Amino acid sequence: MKTLLDTHALLWLITGDERISETAKRIFLDQENSLFFSMASLWEICIKKSLGKLSLKSGWLKAIQDEMKINAIQWLPIEMLHCAELTKLPFHHRDPFDRMLIDCPGHGRRYDPIEP
Repeated sequence: MKTLLDTHALLWLITGDERISETAKRIFLDQENSLFFSMASLWEICIKKSLGKLSLKSGWLKAIQDEMKINAIQWLPIEMLHCAELTKLPFHHRDPFDRMLIDCPGHGRRYDPIEP
């Protein structure tokens, strides 16, 4: 199963945060799954950190990179077409990062999300 990691799901999984669900842990640890982490999620982390809304230890970026490598998490870029498709989405989600993550699976790509 192709699985798109939610921003907080990845952070909680790699830090061992107890708020992560057992289902998310099971999906994350199942080696049959192909895991993906979106550029939109990293962008969200960086913005929240710079605004003081997210506290991360020194070396946080390297920790994410290491976890992606160890767990074979694939990088999911944002393409120009994904941005353009946002103009067509209904406003079920007003958060711009959630909107981008909703569109990531578009254009022939299918992912099942891991949410916290």
